Amino acid sequence: MFLTVLIVDDSRAMRLVLRRSLRHAGVSLRRAREASNAQEALAKLRVESFDAVLLDWNMPGGGGQALLEALAAEPRLSAPPVVVVSAEDGHEVLAPAREHGVAAFVVKPFEPDDLLHALKLAGVV
Repeated sequence: MFLTVLIVDDSRAMRLVLRRSLRHAGVSLRRAREASNAQEALAKLRVESFDAVLLDWNMPGGGGQALLEALAAEPRLSAPPVVVVSAEDGHEVLAPAREHGVAAFVVKPFEPDDLLHALKLAGVV
């Protein structure tokens, strides 16, 4: 199975780490797009379809919660499963993420198998 994913993180280095981690976990990518904030991600989601979104929670100019709220405000968009990848694992992140239907959560730092497990929980692989 080849996946199309959107990697949303303000750190270019972390986007690269996520892409490499997917490959190391054995996930075959058909296409991986990147966005550095919620606005860029929303623009990509409006014109392309994805099998999954890997989403950083804290980003300048609109974090993960901003993207999830924007997706909820546009019901015509069929949002793919979202996996939050964040250094924070507290209630202040988990509660709003679950409220918006986040499929899985990965805490940084992580191992490639953690991403694979999250994608399995999300029903993507």
